[in-house]
This record gives sequence, C-alpha cells and structure tokens, in this order.
Amino acid sequence: MQLARAPLLTFNTSYELHDMPTIDGLVSVLLNGRLSVHWINWIVFTSSTVLVLFTGWKWRKLESRDGGASLNLMFGSALAVTLLVSPHEFTHDLTLMLLAVLLVIGSSQWELESGWRLALISSIVILYTIPLYFMLTLHHELCLLALVLGLFAVSTLGLADAASRQELPIDSISG
Repeated sequence: MQLARAPLLTFNTSYELHDMPTIDGLVSVLLNGRLSVHWINWIVFTSSTVLVLFTGWKWRKLESRDGGASLNLMFGSALAVTLLVSPHEFTHDLTLMLLAVLLVIGSSQWELESGWRLALISSIVILYTIPLYFMLTLHHELCLLALVLGLFAVSTLGLADAASRQELPIDSISG
C-alpha cells in the first residue's frame, strides 16, 4: 500500500545556484555568508560584463589582424562565455559545449603546439569525464565546472591570439 502512494520516480524540481556551472553559481557558493546578496550580485554582474566585453573586443581585434581566420576559435570561446555568464543554467545546457569543442578541435589553429592547446585539452577532458560529472552532481557542486568553462574560454582566446601572431600559410588558415 505504501508503494502505491509514493511515485516511482521523484524529481527534485529545486535548482539551486550551487547546481549551476555559471559565474553566478560559483561566486554565490564562494561568497555566500561572507558578503551580502547585493555585493554578490554586483560582483557577478561586473565580472560577467567584463568577460563578455573582453571576448567581443578580442574577437574584433583578432578578426582585423587575421581576416577572420580564427572564426571557429572565437565562436567556440563566445559559446563558452555565454554559458559561463548565463543567469540560469541547467546541466543539459552544457551540451552546447560540444559544439564549442568541435569548433575548436576542427580549427586549423588546433595543430599549433602551445601551452594554450594543452590547457584546452585539459579542460575538454575534465568537462567530459563522466565520473567527475556524476560526483559533482551528486554532491551539488556542479558550480565548480564554471572554472573549467572559464579555462576553456580563456585558452581558446589564447590559442587564437598565439596563432594570429605566427605567420601561418594562407592554405592552413582557410581550411
């Protein structure tokens, strides 16, 4: 009789900030109880704005320098930044990172041996390590993936910048 009253599957409909891999989730978890909500929101807003503006500025700068050869990298970085600064994000929203990863790996600049590429490989491996993902979800610490998204975004910008500073043959840039 008890089984008939209880649903077979129960879904937790509450989605807390610590379950969101965003700047908002990470900053809220780190500073909750230390600062007021007003200051936490101000830090989230300011850091998100700076990150979006920096990414746009870097994209424009690189586009004028290399004529759009780093478009895949910049779009991949912009996707990661978009997820990072989202005000609300479910775990399934991270599937958009697959597009960003494929754009970065498919770019001609991916062949460039650099520390940025190593950082990108590290962030991709961490992002797609299934046991780690389940552990973070189980312990409600998915907000820590915001650090991985940030590493991916910054590393992609760094790889694009490093590639644009080198004299790459036109054939390798155009794909």
